[in-house]
Amino acid sequence: MAEEFLGQLQDMRQKLLLEQERQERRIASAQAVLANVRSDLAALDQTEALYRKEHGLAAAPPRVDNQLRERFANMSSRDMAIELARQSGGTLVVTAAAQLLVKAGIFKDARNAGNNLYTILDRSGDLFVRVAAGKYKLRDEAVQAAESDGKLSEPANLYQFGSPYAEQRWSYSESGSDSDAPAGAR
Repeated sequence: MAEEFLGQLQDMRQKLLLEQERQERRIASAQAVLANVRSDLAALDQTEALYRKEHGLAAAPPRVDNQLRERFANMSSRDMAIELARQSGGTLVVTAAAQLLVKAGIFKDARNAGNNLYTILDRSGDLFVRVAAGKYKLRDEAVQAAESDGKLSEPANLYQFGSPYAEQRWSYSESGSDSDAPAGAR
Protein backbone atom coordinates (compact mmCIF):
# COMPACT_ATOMS: atom_id res chain seq x y z
CA MET A 1 0.00 0.00 0.00
CA ALA A 2 2.72 2.48 0.96
CA GLU A 3 4.77 1.54 -2.12
CA GLU A 4 1.76 2.07 -4.34
CA PHE A 5 1.22 5.55 -2.86
CA LEU A 6 4.91 6.44 -3.26
CA GLY A 7 4.74 5.21 -6.86
CA GLN A 8 1.79 7.53 -7.53
CA LEU A 9 3.71 10.44 -6.02
CA GLN A 10 6.70 9.60 -8.22
CA ASP A 11 4.46 9.52 -11.32
CA MET A 12 2.96 12.87 -10.38
CA ARG A 13 6.44 14.31 -9.83
CA GLN A 14 7.56 13.11 -13.29
CA LYS A 15 4.48 14.64 -14.94
CA LEU A 16 5.05 17.95 -13.15
CA LEU A 17 8.75 17.99 -14.08
CA LEU A 18 7.84 17.41 -17.73
CA GLU A 19 5.24 20.19 -17.56
CA GLN A 20 7.80 22.49 -15.93
CA GLU A 21 10.30 21.83 -18.74
CA ARG A 22 7.60 22.43 -21.36
CA GLN A 23 6.57 25.72 -19.76
CA GLU A 24 10.20 26.85 -19.42
CA ARG A 25 10.70 26.21 -23.16
CA ARG A 26 7.58 28.22 -23.93
CA ILE A 27 8.83 31.09 -21.74
CA ALA A 28 12.26 31.01 -23.40
CA SER A 29 10.60 31.05 -26.81
CA ALA A 30 8.33 33.94 -25.80
CA GLN A 31 11.30 35.88 -24.41
CA ALA A 32 13.16 35.43 -27.70
CA VAL A 33 10.14 36.69 -29.64
CA LEU A 34 9.78 39.62 -27.23
CA ALA A 35 13.46 40.50 -27.65
CA ASN A 36 12.98 40.53 -31.44
CA VAL A 37 9.91 42.76 -31.14
CA ARG A 38 11.79 45.18 -28.86
CA SER A 39 14.69 45.25 -31.32
CA ASP A 40 12.30 45.95 -34.21
CA LEU A 41 10.64 48.75 -32.23
CA ALA A 42 14.00 50.32 -31.44
CA ALA A 43 14.97 50.16 -35.13
CA LEU A 44 11.63 51.69 -36.09
CA ASP A 45 12.05 54.52 -33.57
CA GLN A 46 15.57 55.19 -34.85
CA THR A 47 14.35 55.22 -38.47
CA GLU A 48 11.54 57.62 -37.57
CA ALA A 49 13.96 59.93 -35.71
CA LEU A 50 16.34 60.02 -38.70
CA TYR A 51 13.47 60.68 -41.13
CA ARG A 52 12.15 63.51 -38.96
CA LYS A 53 15.62 65.03 -38.68
CA GLU A 54 16.33 64.86 -42.44
CA HIS A 55 12.99 66.42 -43.32
CA GLY A 56 13.06 69.13 -40.62
CA LEU A 57 10.13 67.73 -38.68
CA ALA A 58 9.69 68.05 -34.92
CA ALA A 59 10.92 65.19 -32.77
CA ALA A 60 8.35 62.53 -31.95
CA PRO A 61 6.77 62.73 -28.49
CA PRO A 62 8.12 60.17 -26.03
CA ARG A 63 6.39 56.79 -26.03
CA VAL A 64 4.19 56.08 -23.02
CA ASP A 65 4.87 52.91 -21.06
CA ASN A 66 1.37 51.60 -20.31
CA GLN A 67 2.57 49.22 -17.59
CA LEU A 68 4.11 52.13 -15.68
CA ARG A 69 1.01 54.24 -16.29
CA GLU A 70 -1.22 51.52 -14.82
CA ARG A 71 1.10 51.11 -11.83
CA PHE A 72 0.71 54.80 -10.93
CA ALA A 73 -2.98 55.08 -11.85
CA ASN A 74 -5.14 56.71 -9.17
CA MET A 75 -2.11 57.58 -7.01
CA SER A 76 -1.42 60.98 -5.54
CA SER A 77 1.97 62.56 -6.20
CA ARG A 78 2.98 61.80 -2.64
CA ASP A 79 2.02 58.14 -3.03
CA MET A 80 3.98 57.99 -6.30
CA ALA A 81 7.08 59.39 -4.57
CA ILE A 82 6.74 56.82 -1.78
CA GLU A 83 6.22 53.99 -4.28
CA LEU A 84 9.22 55.08 -6.37
CA ALA A 85 11.40 55.23 -3.26
CA ARG A 86 10.25 51.79 -2.12
CA GLN A 87 10.89 50.30 -5.57
CA SER A 88 14.47 51.58 -5.46
CA GLY A 89 15.34 50.32 -2.01
CA GLY A 90 14.11 53.31 -0.01
CA THR A 91 16.07 55.95 -1.93
CA LEU A 92 14.52 58.42 -4.35
CA VAL A 93 16.74 60.11 -6.94
CA VAL A 94 14.64 62.98 -8.24
CA THR A 95 16.03 63.14 -11.80
CA ALA A 96 15.60 59.41 -12.38
CA ALA A 97 12.12 59.42 -10.84
CA ALA A 98 11.12 62.42 -12.97
CA GLN A 99 12.24 60.65 -16.15
CA LEU A 100 10.29 57.56 -15.12
CA LEU A 101 7.14 59.61 -14.56
CA VAL A 102 7.53 61.16 -18.02
CA LYS A 103 7.97 57.70 -19.50
CA ALA A 104 4.78 56.63 -17.73
CA GLY A 105 2.95 59.56 -19.32
CA ILE A 106 2.11 61.16 -15.96
CA PHE A 107 4.02 64.35 -16.85
CA LYS A 108 4.89 65.85 -20.22
CA ASP A 109 8.46 66.78 -19.36
CA ALA A 110 11.03 65.91 -16.73
CA ARG A 111 11.32 69.50 -15.49
CA ASN A 112 7.66 69.63 -14.43
CA ALA A 113 7.92 66.17 -12.87
CA GLY A 114 11.05 67.18 -10.95
CA ASN A 115 9.43 70.38 -9.69
CA ASN A 116 6.41 68.38 -8.54
CA LEU A 117 8.62 65.83 -6.78
CA TYR A 118 10.67 68.52 -5.03
CA THR A 119 7.45 70.15 -3.80
CA ILE A 120 6.19 66.82 -2.49
CA LEU A 121 9.52 66.07 -0.80
CA ASP A 122 9.59 69.54 0.75
CA ARG A 123 6.10 69.09 2.16
CA SER A 124 6.75 65.51 3.30
CA GLY A 125 9.55 66.09 5.77
CA ASP A 126 7.93 63.51 8.01
CA LEU A 127 8.47 60.84 5.33
CA PHE A 128 11.69 61.77 3.56
CA VAL A 129 15.18 62.78 4.64
CA ARG A 130 17.53 64.59 2.26
CA VAL A 131 20.70 62.53 1.82
CA ALA A 132 22.39 64.54 -0.95
CA ALA A 133 21.43 67.00 -3.64
CA GLY A 134 18.46 65.48 -5.47
CA LYS A 135 18.58 62.30 -3.38
CA TYR A 136 16.13 61.45 -0.61
CA LYS A 137 15.52 58.43 1.62
CA LEU A 138 12.33 57.27 3.20
CA ARG A 139 12.57 58.24 6.85
CA ASP A 140 12.46 54.64 8.21
CA GLU A 141 15.48 53.65 6.15
CA ALA A 142 17.18 56.96 6.87
CA VAL A 143 16.72 56.58 10.61
CA GLN A 144 18.17 53.06 10.52
CA ALA A 145 21.14 54.30 8.48
CA ALA A 146 21.65 57.22 10.87
CA GLU A 147 21.64 54.93 13.87
CA SER A 148 24.40 52.83 12.33
CA ASP A 149 26.40 55.89 11.12
CA GLY A 150 25.70 58.02 14.16
CA LYS A 151 24.38 60.96 12.14
CA LEU A 152 21.10 62.06 10.61
CA SER A 153 20.65 64.27 7.56
CA GLU A 154 18.50 67.40 7.55
CA PRO A 155 14.86 66.64 6.75
CA ALA A 156 13.54 67.58 3.34
CA ASN A 157 11.17 70.15 4.88
CA LEU A 158 13.41 73.18 5.43
CA TYR A 159 10.65 75.22 7.06
CA GLN A 160 9.88 72.89 9.92
CA PHE A 161 9.73 74.28 13.44
CA GLY A 162 13.17 75.00 14.86
CA SER A 163 14.90 75.16 11.47
CA PRO A 164 17.03 78.23 10.70
CA TYR A 165 14.86 78.67 7.62
CA ALA A 166 11.67 78.87 9.67
CA GLU A 167 12.42 82.49 10.60
CA GLN A 168 12.42 83.42 6.89
CA ARG A 169 8.69 82.81 6.59
CA TRP A 170 6.38 85.75 6.94
CA SER A 171 2.75 86.58 6.61
CA TYR A 172 1.24 89.64 5.03
CA SER A 173 -0.46 92.08 7.33
CA GLU A 174 -4.10 92.95 6.79
CA SER A 175 -3.08 96.26 5.21
CA GLY A 176 -1.31 94.31 2.48
CA SER A 177 2.20 95.54 3.28
CA ASP A 178 5.01 93.10 3.67
CA SER A 179 6.96 95.10 6.22
CA ASP A 180 7.63 92.00 8.28
CA ALA A 181 9.19 90.22 5.28
CA PRO A 182 12.87 89.26 5.41
CA ALA A 183 15.22 91.95 4.07
CA GLY A 184 16.06 90.01 0.88
CA ALA A 185 12.37 89.56 -0.03
CA ARG A 186 11.32 93.28 -0.01
